[in-house]
Amino acid sequence: MVEPETAKVHLRDMISACIARGRQTSFSFVVDGGRMIEAKFNPMAEDGGVMVLEDVSDRVHSENEIRKLASDAYRISPTGASSWVR
Repeated sequence: MVEPETAKVHLRDMISACIARGRQTSFSFVVDGGRMIEAKFNPMAEDGGVMVLEDVSDRVHSENEIRKLASDAYRISPTGASSWVR
């Protein structure tokens, strides 16, 4: 587990790296409480840029649930042929 102070320094470093690169970048990270945050950096023509932070926890949870349901519905028969369970 990452200590909160270490996580804050790491995020600061990620943001600084985005600004230094000066190109569109995105990354995700987890905050206290387990929420998944997606960060998107868009550079401006002169200097700096705009960073948009979005809580994508519900979307990620839904996508994982859909994957699980799909894999539970799809079975491989003993002969190796694929089949859908209805």
